[in-house]
Amino acid sequence: MAWIAHFSSWRDLLGGTTVMEPRLRVTFIYEGPLACDHGSKRILEQMGWLVAAGCDVSLAPVWRPGDEKVELSDAVDRLGISLLDPVRGRRRLRLTRAYPNVRDNCTNVPHLAQVALASDWVVVGNTSLAGSIAVAATARSNKAVVSWDGDSLSRWYGTYSRWLRSSNEYGRALRRRVGAISAAKFERRLTNQYHFLTVPGPADIEAIQLSARRRSLVLLIPNVVRTARLQDDQRLAPQSTDALFVGSSYGPNIDGLRWLLETVWPEVRRRRPAQLTIAGRGLDCAEILLGGSPPKGVNFLGRVAELGGLYRSAKVVVIPVFYGGGVPNKVLEALACDSPLILTSYAAEALGEPQGIVGIDGASAWIEAIVAGFDDPSRNYVDRAVRKEILTVHGEEGFDRAMARAVDLVRALRSR
Repeated sequence: MAWIAHFSSWRDLLGGTTVMEPRLRVTFIYEGPLACDHGSKRILEQMGWLVAAGCDVSLAPVWRPGDEKVELSDAVDRLGISLLDPVRGRRRLRLTRAYPNVRDNCTNVPHLAQVALASDWVVVGNTSLAGSIAVAATARSNKAVVSWDGDSLSRWYGTYSRWLRSSNEYGRALRRRVGAISAAKFERRLTNQYHFLTVPGPADIEAIQLSARRRSLVLLIPNVVRTARLQDDQRLAPQSTDALFVGSSYGPNIDGLRWLLETVWPEVRRRRPAQLTIAGRGLDCAEILLGGSPPKGVNFLGRVAELGGLYRSAKVVVIPVFYGGGVPNKVLEALACDSPLILTSYAAEALGEPQGIVGIDGASAWIEAIVAGFDDPSRNYVDRAVRKEILTVHGEEGFDRAMARAVDLVRALRSR
């Protein structure tokens, strides 16, 4: 798989030999699929870095009743990551019910204890199983370091509530607001029981710090964009396109695309005979429009292995994402390819400082921006200095520095 070729560069960066003695035993507990074109790419990147740095890395996937198979990237095998018995949890409960009684939401506390006993560092990766907090208490007596990695849940629910209010769905917005309050309580528990937390974006750090009663240790391990690989990809789309969206069947993507196709795109098409290309796993018309007919001028590509040429073939990359957590990979990929970019205020705010990217909201503003971008793509390019600053944080070197900082912290905690 071409995706894992960059792992050898990490070994070169680290001197080509094992540089971490004694070897750390690191275990990741992760819920859901692991794939290179999925949000879980973040966990794969972290595991790959640690393997290249000489750590023994294991993965304990989280399965629920009814899960027939959890997709695991073949990078797990190629990198030499040990696959442990799955952590079997209950089905996902409603957020407001899931967090007050921590242990009741995990059926497998003894197994989690064994994971902790066999590890120097346990990373609970982006899982909503609150029972996994039991790992922290178990591991503390074993002197293992336990960290939590993922997006801020309070930010996810808070931005969702805000988006629903703007869509005049006040009942659903109130329920999501209640969810945000429960998520803030959960994050407070995380900061009290885990040694430290790692998140993908500065907006997530701010949200978790707001939830915490005390100043907690929250590190930035950014979603990394492999700039050189995207720029080296010379393959183009089957034909150039006017507008491009790249993503996956993630809830905020689906809602944003549905809004774009139903509210914005018909008026864009009335003004211009434009073509919109939608690429990504699980993105098809039936999924987005609930069985409706495909809009005119929209092409669904499905899963695409190499994205560099596709980004460069577009007059404008559109990112109609209004809520969620973390930093959307699609934003970083578009910046790495220096693509003209139209995005929402939410997506712009996810990047934190510098505030050099301005998002827009509202259907009329989006229609005007897209049509104007067709006539003059240069108006949607991001300033070079702003791009450089963002890619310095979210590029390979920024990711390497962040991972090295986390490992240094683990070693310091282990030596106490």
